[in-house]
Amino acid sequence: MTQEIFLDWYINYFCRTVLRFCQQNELPAQALLLDNVSGHPANLAEVRTLLDVNIFTRHQTSLFQPMDRGVIAEFKAYYLRQNFMELVRDFDRSGKTMKDYWRPFDILKVINNIDAAWEKVSVNCSLA
Repeated sequence: MTQEIFLDWYINYFCRTVLRFCQQNELPAQALLLDNVSGHPANLAEVRTLLDVNIFTRHQTSLFQPMDRGVIAEFKAYYLRQNFMELVRDFDRSGKTMKDYWRPFDILKVINNIDAAWEKVSVNCSLA
């Protein structure tokens, strides 16, 4: 997601859709809260629409989105563990360098590591 694509979607689709929904249901236009990813323009609050925009500051997302604290955090930990276990295994067997390990790393390897990590995420992962 680039900032240009997001801004086009935000102005030409999202704002219009939300405003239409609010009008049809006799609701006030609600504020939009976004996380602070690079695909969201920093000056989004300056874009003149009928919606107010508030952007989460760094590390606030997990307070409002429990998936960040639980499922996503557990998945990230298993994904990193998967990668580093393979890295260490390769070093122990062959004496490869770090560069030798990462050179053949491709999208298929990433997908396989994602799959292995996701299989380890528990159904009742902690939200703490």
